[in-house]
Amino acid sequence: MSNYYNIGARYEIVGRVTQGTTVVAYVLYDKISGASAQMEKSIVEQLALNKQIYNCTAQVYNNIVNLKGINCKLSKLPRYDVQGNKIIDDVKNKKKVVADLKLVGKIPCGRVISDYVVVSVNNPTKLMKIPRDTVIKLAKEGRFVNAKSQMNGDEIMLRGVAGVNLSQLRTYQM
Repeated sequence: MSNYYNIGARYEIVGRVTQGTTVVAYVLYDKISGASAQMEKSIVEQLALNKQIYNCTAQVYNNIVNLKGINCKLSKLPRYDVQGNKIIDDVKNKKKVVADLKLVGKIPCGRVISDYVVVSVNNPTKLMKIPRDTVIKLAKEGRFVNAKSQMNGDEIMLRGVAGVNLSQLRTYQM
């Protein structure tokens, strides 16, 4: 794929229409009439395959059409709702969470881990027993230096980071 525009193309993608996180349509600018209109994703894919979109190219892979912006990222284009209203992205001033905890052990209850043993990075001598559900919430927030949470189907699980294997954590009996 090249970085050259489709010079003879009639349309230009200027926005995307989303429902949740799914793109359902695109806003196209017609270079001949000067009008902008929403077009279904499937129609836009066909136009892109036929090189009718100035700033977009397409290729078919495993029966799926992949759209790629030419000298632009389609994911960075303005978003619109299905009524055509521009969606203003709320960029919240999220405070960067500092990873200040470390998993050092696990407490099993039969075959299931009920609690974890955690230490503060600033005070690694004081052991804390924390329930598994709380550990998962903290991992989701990015509080652990050696673990993170991850979806596995519809279940949340813990996973070690930076080469850490959580199954090899020390086992405590409390």
